[in-house]
Amino acid sequence: MKRITCLAAALICGALVPAFSALSSTLSWRCILAASDIRFHEDGTRLRATVDGYRTLEILDHPALPYRVVNLLVPQGETVSSCRFEVLDEVSLRLERELDVFRGIGRDDGIRSGVRLGEAEAEENAAFLERRVVYLGSSVYRGYTVASFALYPLAYDGTARELAVAREGRLVVETAPAPSAASGVRRLR
Repeated sequence: MKRITCLAAALICGALVPAFSALSSTLSWRCILAASDIRFHEDGTRLRATVDGYRTLEILDHPALPYRVVNLLVPQGETVSSCRFEVLDEVSLRLERELDVFRGIGRDDGIRSGVRLGEAEAEENAAFLERRVVYLGSSVYRGYTVASFALYPLAYDGTARELAVAREGRLVVETAPAPSAASGVRRLR
């Protein structure tokens, strides 16, 4: 009887170990942006906003706002399931002029090119500037999964000429167990 009880306990413990190793995680990253870090440059009758270390949003006919790409190491055996940007402290700046819109990149043949939102995408993303984080995807480097996110700590209201600046925020990433077939990286020898 003792052998059956010990055997049953061993089987239960053996079944629970993989279940506990596949738990999900919560990752967070703190973002701080002082309003004084934003530099405004006159571009004709409009203003262009820049922040050192940030990229510029390049969607045709939309404000060229600075954004930041953040890379996070995802725990082994897990994948990104959701993300959000929690604004902890925000300030609004009233601008004297409108922000410049992205007009495209000039090619040698005189045509200006860039990403343009279609009508369906424009309706779906009508408030895309209100979205503060976008999951860009994950890549595997030497067996480690790195997830990339675009953070938008600035939001612009063109009608009121107000720039909302998230002075402090937190990127929160929820993970889930990765599908076993897709999570493994084959090593060829």
